[in-house]
Amino acid sequence: MVATFGCNSTSQPPTQPPMPIIGDCTPQPCEELFTQVRSGFPDTVSKYAADCQGKQILGLSVFDRPGEGKRVNFACWSASGTDGSKTGQWLGVLPFPGEEARFSTSWNCSGSNCENIIIKLRQKYLHKSQKAEFECATKSGNLYFDVANSGVDKIEVECQFFVYELWDENGDGVTDGDNGTSVSYTIATFEF
Repeated sequence: MVATFGCNSTSQPPTQPPMPIIGDCTPQPCEELFTQVRSGFPDTVSKYAADCQGKQILGLSVFDRPGEGKRVNFACWSASGTDGSKTGQWLGVLPFPGEEARFSTSWNCSGSNCENIIIKLRQKYLHKSQKAEFECATKSGNLYFDVANSGVDKIEVECQFFVYELWDENGDGVTDGDNGTSVSYTIATFEF
């Protein structure tokens, strides 16, 4: 399922990206891509930048997710070790500029009548469901609920995703390996 998202923000992002930014944003410099993505999603990009302070270095990379378009991956890298290697934490992902309409997450559920419940949730709670979809998509996650374990009057929807510890063997800000841990949390509760 594809959803489109709009971002309204009254705060103005800073005029310059935090320096330095490393990674692979070919064909453009990562600082330029950072500025473009920040103009569309100022609150999310500000959170990523705030989560990467001090001697840490913000990293960006572009990748293509088949059927879902290009995305910009955000990471926070440690200072280089004596051999030039870095460790880092994955922060999240946002759509590549121009690919916003394809930025989505999927809904999964178990139990009877679950597809109809998804349709009703998205119709009755359009803004709330879009907000949950966007937040979960920034984690490259999927939305899930279990009809059998939910009450008749409410549905608790979880965002299921992986959090990654990263390593970069040569210090270029491009991930050479990762170790993921599965995470799940209740992202929204819908009343019927």
